[in-house]
Amino acid sequence: PAARAAWAGVAGAAASDPQICLVTGAPGPVARLHPSIKGVWGAQSSGASLVSFNLDAFTSYGHEQGANAPVSEAAAFAYTTALNRFLDRDSGHRIQIGDASTVFWADCADPKDAEDAEDLFAALLGSTVDEEAQAAKQVGEKLQQIREGRPLGETEPRLAGQDIRFFVL
Repeated sequence: PAARAAWAGVAGAAASDPQICLVTGAPGPVARLHPSIKGVWGAQSSGASLVSFNLDAFTSYGHEQGANAPVSEAAAFAYTTALNRFLDRDSGHRIQIGDASTVFWADCADPKDAEDAEDLFAALLGSTVDEEAQAAKQVGEKLQQIREGRPLGETEPRLAGQDIRFFVL
């Protein structure tokens, strides 16, 4: 009973002050702290904070911690879970570009087409030095097509006619 009362007090305090989430646009309880992001190159193995207000200089209008940039508890959990999964070494969705840990994914009605688009991107940017030397011209041509905004089907004909949305973070 005492634990339930304590939990009800904590849950009630969060629920009594819902704010508009900057991610979803929906009202809800704000995450005071966000979970750590692991797998970021150069960060501590315990993880890094993507959203953090840990000093008085970072407060605004008397807000503390997560209230400075209100993100709902659900959205904070969702984005950190997705990023941590993408940043796993074995995820197939992570490459290093210089000192930047870069994640990518594709969205398509046909999961196979999305996987093909992801494989293309990984092959273009995640190859070894030897592979880059052998395929520099081909990669340059494909990247130029992408830079010019040409349809993905022109860059990779097997993906022609597919409605594929691609994301790089």
